[in-house]
Amino acid sequence: GAGSSVDFIRDGAESGDVIQGELGDCYLLGAMSSIASAGLLKRLVRNDQEVAADLAKGFITFTLYTFGDWVEVSVDTLLPCNEANEPIFAHAKDPSEVWVPLLEKAYAKLYGSYEALDGGSVTAALADLTGGIGESVDMTDDDNVLEIADGSMWKRLLRYGTKDNYLLGAALSQPSVVDAGAEGDVQVTDFGVLVNHAYALLNVK
Repeated sequence: GAGSSVDFIRDGAESGDVIQGELGDCYLLGAMSSIASAGLLKRLVRNDQEVAADLAKGFITFTLYTFGDWVEVSVDTLLPCNEANEPIFAHAKDPSEVWVPLLEKAYAKLYGSYEALDGGSVTAALADLTGGIGESVDMTDDDNVLEIADGSMWKRLLRYGTKDNYLLGAALSQPSVVDAGAEGDVQVTDFGVLVNHAYALLNVK
């Protein structure tokens, strides 16, 4: 359980806080990184005093969006750990900061189990965390290939990331490759991007 030695958020929630565990849920962690970077994480929980009081009692409540409604999802603060007492699933870079594993646990409860989180869509996860409407852009689609060639796709992304303040994510999809979590074998492209791994796009410039 969580005690006085942990904080929900310590020194601000940032995209770099999020470390993947043994689940193939990088799409969710990318979405979590996006909302942290955009300063939207605290919209999912009660005020700081209530969060601290709830954590001291061994639970926390998140408000997540599903099937057109905001729903409250409460979870206890017990987290699956290995024999070395290290978290098995997602965690924060600072082990005393607990928003990452507890939000992942609440999302797992929303969908029925941790196993249910294996594989998914950044677009759907962002919708669940923000209540917004997501849009997927397939860069291999013929029309989008033309937009890339003439530069209009870049202008579109600039507008999304600056003027419209959209939350953006990206992935290089290859159905034959499975995301096996942080410890699994991953395929890396020549330009350093992991195949079938979701990334939060923090800036467009």
